[in-house]
Amino acid sequence: MNDTIMVKVFCGRDSLYIRTISRKGKSPVRFCILRSEFQKLEQNPNNQLIVSDCDSFARLRLIQVAEGLQILEIYFTWLQKSNNNVSGTEEIIRLPYKPFHDFVESDTDTSGSHWCQLSIKEEIKQKFEFQSVKNLHEVVKSSVLRHKLGKFLEKSFQWKGTEKIVIYDDWQSFSFFFREITKYGDGICGGIILHDAENLSQAEYSIHT
Repeated sequence: MNDTIMVKVFCGRDSLYIRTISRKGKSPVRFCILRSEFQKLEQNPNNQLIVSDCDSFARLRLIQVAEGLQILEIYFTWLQKSNNNVSGTEEIIRLPYKPFHDFVESDTDTSGSHWCQLSIKEEIKQKFEFQSVKNLHEVVKSSVLRHKLGKFLEKSFQWKGTEKIVIYDDWQSFSFFFREITKYGDGICGGIILHDAENLSQAEYSIHT
């Protein structure tokens, strides 16, 4: 997921203007969206709204993340041309929808007022299925390793499209083999290996694929 970046929204009578400074691009990214088009997205959140500007475009959609809580997700994409070759860069922005909506509805002139918001980092909560017997039992007996393994799993498997991660015993103590399950079948396989196991306070987990 992208780093947290600043997004500015400006309102005109008929249009919305969204601006962000890309950490990957040299220029600010700016897009104009007709209010009438955005209203269609509100009326049918299952749809996506696509707007373009020269060699760049943005794809917007509303996501229901909890009861009464929506996120406006914007995929900014821009293209660069060099020696007849075209390459692309993408920035993903996630904004809390209610304050965005409230600002848009309350500001319909061109007075220059704007709304600023840091993009929200996406936290993916994976489902883990342990089929480990020996090594998991050994980890559970150590409060230090329990904490290290839990934080490592939470941080390291921020993968989209994963249905669950199945974890098995590895031949090394306190270490595991994992298998990613997606809706298309098996995904990435590898090891969750504890290094420097002789000194648990300094030991660290890492992924090997």
